[in-house]
Amino acid sequence: MTVNNKSSRQNFISNIFLQMLPVMLGVFLGLWANNWNETRQLKKLETKVLQKIKQDIESNRENLTNVIEYHKSLADSANSIFARIDQKLLFKTIYEIEDSKPSFWRGTRTGNLRDAGYQTAIVSGTLADMDFELVSLFSEIDRAQSSYSLMANNYLQKVINQNSDAKVMDYLVFVLSFSQDISITEANLIELYDLALAKM
Repeated sequence: MTVNNKSSRQNFISNIFLQMLPVMLGVFLGLWANNWNETRQLKKLETKVLQKIKQDIESNRENLTNVIEYHKSLADSANSIFARIDQKLLFKTIYEIEDSKPSFWRGTRTGNLRDAGYQTAIVSGTLADMDFELVSLFSEIDRAQSSYSLMANNYLQKVINQNSDAKVMDYLVFVLSFSQDISITEANLIELYDLALAKM
C-alpha cells in the first residue's frame, strides 16, 4: 500500500506541475508581450517628441536668424549717432527734438521662441529614456530661451514705461545696450541650436 500510495502521490504532483506549466508559461509570455509593447510605445512617443523638439529648434533658429541682423544694425546705428550727434542734443528730451523717432528703430523685434516639444518631453516622462547629453543640451537651451524671453520682456517694458523726461542720451544708451545684449544672446542660442541639430 505504501508503494501504491507513493506512486499515486508522485502522479498527483506530476499532474499538478503539468497543469501549472502552461499557466506559468502563459503568464510569462503575457508579461513579456506587455513589456515589449510598452517599450515599443515609449520608443514611438520618444521619436515623436524628438521630431517636435527638432521642429521647434529649427523654427527658433530661423526666427532668431531673421532678427539678429536687425539687432546688430541697431547697435551700429546707435554708435554712429553717438559719434556724430551734437553734444547739446544728448541732454534734450526725446520730445524736444523735431524728429524724435530715429529711422533705424522698428521696435524691439525679439523672436517668439517655441518649446512645446521640450515641455511635452517633460510631462510625458520621455526625457528619462533619452540620451543624457542630449537631454542636458535641451535643458541648457530651455534655460537660455527663458533668459532670452525674460530679457526681451524687460527691455519691452522699458520701452513701454518710457516717460517724457527721457533724454536722447538715455534713449541711445537703451538702444545700444538692448541691441548688444539681445544680439549676443541670440548668437549664443543659435550656437546651441546648431549643436543640438548636429546631435539629433
